[in-house]
Amino acid sequence: MDVDNRGSQVLFDGFTRKKFADRTVGSFAVFKDGIVPEWEDPENKKGGEWSVRKGVCTLGAQELDDFWEKLVLGAIGELIDPGNEVTGVRVLHKNKEGKKDSGNNYRYEVWLRGTDRAKADEIRAQTAEVVNSGGASSLVTYLSPCCYRNLLSPRRKALYALFAFGPGTLLGLYLYSVKRRMERDNESMRMEQVQEELAVVEEQQNKDMVLSDAIQELRDRLHRLESEVTTSRQSAAKASQSGSEKPAKAAPAASEKPKASRMEEALTLLKAKPLSKEQQQHASDPAWFTALSGVQERAKQSDKEMLKRDVAAFKADQKQREDAK
Repeated sequence: MDVDNRGSQVLFDGFTRKKFADRTVGSFAVFKDGIVPEWEDPENKKGGEWSVRKGVCTLGAQELDDFWEKLVLGAIGELIDPGNEVTGVRVLHKNKEGKKDSGNNYRYEVWLRGTDRAKADEIRAQTAEVVNSGGASSLVTYLSPCCYRNLLSPRRKALYALFAFGPGTLLGLYLYSVKRRMERDNESMRMEQVQEELAVVEEQQNKDMVLSDAIQELRDRLHRLESEVTTSRQSAAKASQSGSEKPAKAAPAASEKPKASRMEEALTLLKAKPLSKEQQQHASDPAWFTALSGVQERAKQSDKEMLKRDVAAFKADQKQREDAK
């Protein structure tokens, strides 16, 4: 049997036989092994109770002591309940505050396991028979109605729901909620990171396409410039050849004149004299053609340098993005 002491004992505990008049009691309970004397216990929460009130003003300490002894021994000896319906008995000190000197009043309770009305009535009759046995000075003829409805009030239900899980379960539920919240946050962060990475990849692809278009445009410009330079050189070569043939044809005409002056003779000598290599190079490569070729070469060189700068800037941007990752 589990014994629950609250405050000071008034009633004897069945062994030391401490009497009623010795001290003041808050409550005293005798329950079956493993059952807590609380309505929230699983063995008690669906049951009920029979109760009877007694006071020192109507009965002496010895009579109250005898009443409690009969109730305890009747429960232990299965005189009240031959089955397993009674979970325990309890006595409570029921004086109101401010009326401590008006006499001690006590309530005796028999706690039941279930709500079977037939069993409850049988236990009530057996209880009255046990406490009235042995020539009791005050017979018990009335026990308060078996109480079922208010055993688990909304407030008690809330308290039971709160403490039934225990601190460990409450902590586990809290940690589980924290874990779920962290998982949702991590999933959200992961989705944001994936979207950012996709945006970076898309931006990089767009830049690569723009750079590829720019490089292709530069190549087309270089091809056009090369074609123009080739055409210009061919035109200059043709002009040079036509200019060298005209003086050779004019020489025979001057020599056929019947009377040539000294000037004409000098011109004839100059024309007949072979040209040096420098003169031939000068004739085949006129000044205007050299200037044109220089301008084209500079334009071509400028385009190449611009292409190199664009490629270098692209590589530097790629390296900077890789370092940032």
